[in-house]
Amino acid sequence: MKKFLQYFVLEFIIIFIVGSLGYWILQVPFNLSQILFSSIVSGAIIAFALGRFQKTLNKVL
Repeated sequence: MKKFLQYFVLEFIIIFIVGSLGYWILQVPFNLSQILFSSIVSGAIIAFALGRFQKTLNKVL
């Protein structure tokens, strides 16, 4: 669970920053609820995949 939270926070921050830069580059109005929702969902999916892959890799090695 600790690894999941570490991955989640890392991915959430990365996606939030990249998404915010996208709003700024495209010069569209910033929508906080949309970027928070997409960062949370994407961060959780990526963190789960990274955690699952790490467990599988440890079993193989």
